[in-house]
Amino acid sequence: ERSIKRNYEVDFFKKDGSTFPAEVSLSFIYYEKDPAGMIAIRDIAERKKAEIELKNSEKKYSTLVEKSNDGIVILQDDHLVFANNKFIEIAGYTRTEAIGKPFASFLSMEYRRMIIGKFKRYLEKKRETPHKYEIELLSKAGKKIPAEINSSIIEHEGRPAYMAIIRDITEQKTREKELLKL
Repeated sequence: ERSIKRNYEVDFFKKDGSTFPAEVSLSFIYYEKDPAGMIAIRDIAERKKAEIELKNSEKKYSTLVEKSNDGIVILQDDHLVFANNKFIEIAGYTRTEAIGKPFASFLSMEYRRMIIGKFKRYLEKKRETPHKYEIELLSKAGKKIPAEINSSIIEHEGRPAYMAIIRDITEQKTREKELLKL
């Protein structure tokens, strides 16, 4: 005795000439050399509609994140697990170089201990409200970049993570220094 089962997605025609997507399940069982089979047809139009809506939603949010004028990162276990294009540009690393690095390596030395401690306390308390502060990032080239961080706890791949929106405030700090001189 052996069996074969296959699933296919096929468009079927209705009487009025329109089509609908369906899943066709074919099951064959061979018993003592005699084949026996079953065909099941299930309308999957609602599932297909939901898949298209989900894909469009994901594309919209992906575009928003990647086209942002601010860097957006996700940190988990003190390592960078996601970075948008703007953060990659600010930091001066390639995406391959950046993903997986400890976030401390993107921070100016005088901020490392404070920020890592802040991450840990923040995750332990599972604070849901955004938290805003200023730090200095350290680019791949060693340049210090003043940045404003707006962070919150999110769930990433089933576990708590730290999401930060990072705004380069170099111009703002330069203007502040000029105003102080005046």
